[in-house]
Amino acid sequence: MVLKSGGSAVLMTKNTQLSGKRILIVEDEILAAMELTDILESRDCTIVGPVASLKDALPLAEESEYDAAILDITLRDGEVFPLAQWLQEHQVPFIFATAYGSSAGLTEEFSHYMLVPKPYPEQRLVRALDQVING
Repeated sequence: MVLKSGGSAVLMTKNTQLSGKRILIVEDEILAAMELTDILESRDCTIVGPVASLKDALPLAEESEYDAAILDITLRDGEVFPLAQWLQEHQVPFIFATAYGSSAGLTEEFSHYMLVPKPYPEQRLVRALDQVING
């Protein structure tokens, strides 16, 4: 958005509390992955992935550097919980995403983790990531 200030144009950017953060995206729906990528890149984040399967996500998670992850619960080849367990063991912050409503599909072990609904509400997603990354 551009605002005029005393005859000169000033570029106004979105709140960038996530600026410079690297975010792993594990999402099997291509349009949802594109939406996440657009939202996060507009916040000056670097995207790791996106990947659509657990088979691809586990090695990427182990080999890459990132500050947090967004995990779709249900992937092409099963549920994301083995990756969530790995992230938890390595103290990597993450949030879950689902199109099936609040706490749908979360196991007891992960019931206290943040869950963001799909389609992704931008402000809620950004707040959730900021909270898990920055506290």
